[in-house]
Amino acid sequence: MQEQPRIPGFVNAHCHAFQRALRGRTEGGDFWAWRETMLELAAAQTSESVRREYVDVYRELRAAGYTAVGEFHYLGLEEGRAAAEAAAEAGIELVLLHVAYARGGIERFRQESVAAYLRELEELRAGGIRVGVAPHSVRACPRDWLEELGRYAAEHELPLHVHADEQPREIDECLAKHDLRPIELLDACGCLGARTTVVHATHADGHELDLLAAAGARVCTCPTTEANLGDGFLPVERLLHRRIPLCIGSDSNVRIYPLEELGQYAAEHELLLHVHADEQPREIEECLAEHGLRPIELLAACGCLGPRTTVVHATHADGHELDLLAAAGASVCACPTTEANLGDGFLPVERLLHRGIDLCIGSDSNVRIDPLEELRELDGIARRQSGRRDVFAVDDLLAIGSAGGAQALGLESWPDVAVDLKHSQLAGVEDWSSALVAGCSADVLVT
Repeated sequence: MQEQPRIPGFVNAHCHAFQRALRGRTEGGDFWAWRETMLELAAAQTSESVRREYVDVYRELRAAGYTAVGEFHYLGLEEGRAAAEAAAEAGIELVLLHVAYARGGIERFRQESVAAYLRELEELRAGGIRVGVAPHSVRACPRDWLEELGRYAAEHELPLHVHADEQPREIDECLAKHDLRPIELLDACGCLGARTTVVHATHADGHELDLLAAAGARVCTCPTTEANLGDGFLPVERLLHRRIPLCIGSDSNVRIYPLEELGQYAAEHELLLHVHADEQPREIEECLAEHGLRPIELLAACGCLGPRTTVVHATHADGHELDLLAAAGASVCACPTTEANLGDGFLPVERLLHRGIDLCIGSDSNVRIDPLEELRELDGIARRQSGRRDVFAVDDLLAIGSAGGAQALGLESWPDVAVDLKHSQLAGVEDWSSALVAGCSADVLVT
């Protein structure tokens, strides 16, 4: 039996587990209306309800592929201990991002002083709980708190997580009070560094992003929550240009699925999305058992299909899955020499072409590196499946090997290669383009 491949578990860097109970209850209104409902829910929490309900949330995270979570926790000290117990029972690694709250919110969120907050943090650390320093926001923490929290986090080499630039109103209030934008204030208070994670940053401007880059800080994006709350769009290209690291969080847990966070992220920012699917029957069986959906059906349900999506292999895709690909304008990457080497099966070529699904090729495991052989193998599959020798025109095959791949990778231009018409493999050939795919190796190509 083929061993299951392993990938690193997903890490949920920003979670408010109690907000899972708001799923489906708070549609309509803006962020601030949602916040009022959230505060009512928070007020009703107890250590017993946290212990009981967080287990279910963390199990849902675990089932979705998250193996570690940062719980951004502002419900109280005993409730923090209960969250740690719930995580241990659910089998998920926890970092308790215990929140400092000086003003605003509700009474249970707040500590009487920054010293009182640090005493709570020390108690949690003494109890063996992994913690991070977490000033809730520049709204919730005054400047002297931020300065002390930045100093403490640096001295003890702890992560520091903070909400910033999620909403325009937050920025306006910060400018009015401090004449600085939120991330500028965090920088001025010594809260930016290599262990800092700024959550959201959806409305960060260029100077704030420069500050994050200079400090080596990262940004946690929570796309499904940010979409649900109408927060706005993270300026992804500007972050990537500055090499600011990114991570993801489920935040309010309106939806718990790391692939959907990535799918939402890719769609919002017009990024390419490539994913293996339907390569092996066992993969399909496991997906059906866990989700009641086949792999491509699950990708569609999670918002991962679109015109910038390339599904790799799809050798065992059924008719409904192919319909979903066609409707989304997604493409399929065939890797015929690897699929033959691994016994993956045959891509249903004719059914893809019938639906107008675009194709490209890949060398995948690189068991053989020859684009002409990939195309010849693809053509051979189509011929054997159909009993016809005219499934692909030569120009169409060559386009699959070039323009199809460029489209899948978002390339507008790429270098040409020359064909050595004097090569022995083309000796005596009249139609060299037909002969390329029919009987030549990559040796006839000159780069």
